Amino acid sequence: MVLLLLACHAPSEAESSTDSSGPAGPACVDLQGPGALTEEGAARGLDQPQGDPEDRLPGFGGILVEDLEGDGDLDLVTAPGEGMPLLWINDGKGSFTAGPPLFDILGDGHGGVNGATLADLDGDNLPEILVFSRGVVYMYPNLGGLSFGDGAFLYLDTSAASSSMMTLTVADLDLDQDLDLVLPPMPDIPGEVAGPALVLLQDPPGQWSVTHQLRIGEEGLAVQASLATDRDGDGDLDLLLVNDLSSRTSFWRNDGLQNGILSLVEDAPRLRMDVEMAGMGMDGADLNDDG
Repeated sequence: MVLLLLACHAPSEAESSTDSSGPAGPACVDLQGPGALTEEGAARGLDQPQGDPEDRLPGFGGILVEDLEGDGDLDLVTAPGEGMPLLWINDGKGSFTAGPPLFDILGDGHGGVNGATLADLDGDNLPEILVFSRGVVYMYPNLGGLSFGDGAFLYLDTSAASSSMMTLTVADLDLDQDLDLVLPPMPDIPGEVAGPALVLLQDPPGQWSVTHQLRIGEEGLAVQASLATDRDGDGDLDLLLVNDLSSRTSFWRNDGLQNGILSLVEDAPRLRMDVEMAGMGMDGADLNDDG
């Protein structure tokens, strides 16, 4: 088993005074037995710095792991801190080479990239790369053979009222066999709230439009982690939006189509899920095997 690590690094005083080389690449730790950990990132080809050399922060949290080319090997997508995400191609033995560069949308004046995710949007079993930032969701189509097209904006709001985004959820919310988007907002100033979370349904195929603006009463939201999960076992996906510092956590029950319109009902208080926290990450699993 191999662990991939990408984290903030706070240098010691000794490092600060002697080390000016900037951040290391993703750490690749080989588990060779109980208590035996060997760092092999550079030896496996993961040798490009991740993050800002000044503060050693990664461009976006996490490492994306997926088979990008359909050859059965797991490839990587990481953030360089500036510019577009980096692709790392697995040779099938756990060593990596840098993949083709992605078309740089930053030159169009849309700001920095806050995050990325992978999703097969066209059903060809090859994942597209989605990057997102303030008022922007941009998709690079996977053309096969490690070729990614110049892509297109799935969402674009260049107004002063646009919200930044630190997470993006991709799920089939209306059960029409294609993937929809949820864009939770994140304020620029900690402790404040941003605008509503936006739901973009895909209809017709290949086109996304805003159909819902999710708020708690009249308040906006502040979300760094979101999850689509079928909490009640009714076959459709509900939305959990975990707050960061301001506002509160919201849980949106998906009641399916009502008169042709997707019904999302916020009922976190009933579930005692209306908690305040500083949520920065989340995942879901059936831990007690009850289905």
